Amino acid sequence: MMQTLIAPPEPIPQDPGIVVLRSGCTTLTFGWQRPSVCGGAPVTHYIVRFAESEEALWKGDCLEFEHEEPDRPEWPGMMHPAPLPPLLKAEDLKDEEAITKFVDYVLVRFGTLEECWEWLDVSGNGDVSEIEFSEGDVDNGPPFGDFKDEEVLSKVWKLLDSDGGGNISMNEFNKLRPYMDKVQKGAAGMSYQGVYCLVPGLTPGKSYHIMARCVNKVGMSEWTQCLTDPHRTEGMVPAKTMALRGVPEMRTSDSVTFRWELPYDNGAPLNDVEVRYCARDVEKPLPDMRALRDGKLIELDPDPETGKLPTELTISGLSPGQVVMAVARSFNSIGGSREWSDLPGPGRGDPKNFITW
Repeated sequence: MMQTLIAPPEPIPQDPGIVVLRSGCTTLTFGWQRPSVCGGAPVTHYIVRFAESEEALWKGDCLEFEHEEPDRPEWPGMMHPAPLPPLLKAEDLKDEEAITKFVDYVLVRFGTLEECWEWLDVSGNGDVSEIEFSEGDVDNGPPFGDFKDEEVLSKVWKLLDSDGGGNISMNEFNKLRPYMDKVQKGAAGMSYQGVYCLVPGLTPGKSYHIMARCVNKVGMSEWTQCLTDPHRTEGMVPAKTMALRGVPEMRTSDSVTFRWELPYDNGAPLNDVEVRYCARDVEKPLPDMRALRDGKLIELDPDPETGKLPTELTISGLSPGQVVMAVARSFNSIGGSREWSDLPGPGRGDPKNFITW
């Protein structure tokens, strides 16, 4: 008995080719059919490329990752393997259908639980209260305002805060991992028959091109490109504004001037800027971000003639020698940025170290 040599697999079939199945704010989900001829050895994984232009896609100026061939055809796959989920008690698995609905939303919108947690824990203190989870904090609206099922959100919170402490950490948020795993394995309710590939970590409101090739133990196939490219991610609230900078040459005894750069609009045109400032006599403690929450708020609209938003503000009516701190955030049709800009300097406003402002 003698066997012929094993060859690289055939490319992903051009008919129907690579198709987009679903788009989120930071994710795109693609699907394709397996090749009918694998060269005598099973396909072990796929190499996937994506870029914002077709030229970058073919020149190698793009991002590339390996997508493992799943054991089950309906498994959607992930860019990186998820860590093992924590063990759950039997009673924690109640309301599985409702919680899976929320996790499906998280998967599409954010791609990973880590990205979702960063969005949720906007203050960065490692804890989220029930009010922050459902209604948002004093500066921001509901973190999941586009998820309209309040009953499901209530059930999700009860799962996460099972001890009734009123706050959750990232570890407690990880209780959603088993549900995320089930959503992935169940193809998140989609009926496409073939290979699923979720591409996370994308920029909201951007268009992407994608192509993929098959790999077995001896080689790779030719590339197959998605023929309906480009595909655009959904928009979301604007990105964080960079720290405002003072303009020393425009200072007077009763006014100061700040300038800033407008942030990326995340796929929806900017339509408003808010600036919040706090003025203190130099003898008093310098204000930090918490003090700025109680400061004065100024809303800036686009110029009626040019339609452009301002990138400069002069604050008047101050007393001589006062220290003024200011932060800003931008809005689009979807809402306001989840975070205010940082205070300037590497210390980001350490009130004990003036040089860091």
